[in-house]
Amino acid sequence: MRLRKLGLCDQAMVRRFLEVGAHELSAYSVPVLYASRGLYSVLWCKISGNLCIFFKDTIGCFLFLPPLGASVSSAAVAEAFGIMDRYNRNPAVSRIENVAAGDIARYQGLGYDCRHAFDEYVYSRASLASLRGDRFKSKRASVNYFLKHFQSSYEPFGAADVRECRSLYARWSLQRARTTDDHIYQGMLKDSSKTFDALLPRVQHLGVIGRVVRVDGRIAACTFGYALSSSTFCILFEVTDLEVKGAGQYIFMRLCQELAGFRDINCMDDSGLANLKAVKLSYRPQALVSAFTVTRAYAPDHR
Repeated sequence: MRLRKLGLCDQAMVRRFLEVGAHELSAYSVPVLYASRGLYSVLWCKISGNLCIFFKDTIGCFLFLPPLGASVSSAAVAEAFGIMDRYNRNPAVSRIENVAAGDIARYQGLGYDCRHAFDEYVYSRASLASLRGDRFKSKRASVNYFLKHFQSSYEPFGAADVRECRSLYARWSLQRARTTDDHIYQGMLKDSSKTFDALLPRVQHLGVIGRVVRVDGRIAACTFGYALSSSTFCILFEVTDLEVKGAGQYIFMRLCQELAGFRDINCMDDSGLANLKAVKLSYRPQALVSAFTVTRAYAPDHR
């Protein structure tokens, strides 16, 4: 089975497969797949009518999403694992990520192991747009501080903003890195930079909405997201100058106000970071959406 590199010309095909069912996890989207090309070789093939999307790097190869299609056969799953095994020195690396909670019974019934990987945070858009009540008192205070102390404008992202948004990311990443000696976190900042850089020039081509906040003519915050479904909008990136107090809370509130056609906001997971988890919880999620990783109970011996 020959794997093909995912190109912009494959968008329509990928969207057709993604639209077969309803999805709550942020990974089931064209923007995430194409931004990930900054970190991985994103490869695809069709097996028994299912679309299989593989991520490959120097460590190995894994299936980023379960096989996509109206129905998934056990043979398709087994063949996907066989493809991964051809790339992985250690067959234990072969796995399927971003499996929804509602699908784990199917894989368990086929004899695979399923383990909880992470949770994504989902919020009421109306609550984030208004920030009413005592639970959002500190968020309102940050927004009010920003409005009182800074002359700003909230604008659509344009192609001319790519360089300045990249510069903002570099500044934000440096500010974040200075707060910790955690090498894992610092590595994640570098990885995120690569996906951010891969996304920016293609925002208009991928159905991504981008907004920037300028302070004294300079971009102090930017945010990017996409429609995950007719009712849920997903925030893919939010980057701010941490020296501009309240800029993050302000751009988040303004975007949520603008997205009146959506009921929910998905802010993705916390990457296992305690500080990011605390921030996401402080916005009072109304639900957590769980993702699972599927592996074989016993990996085959490559000898």
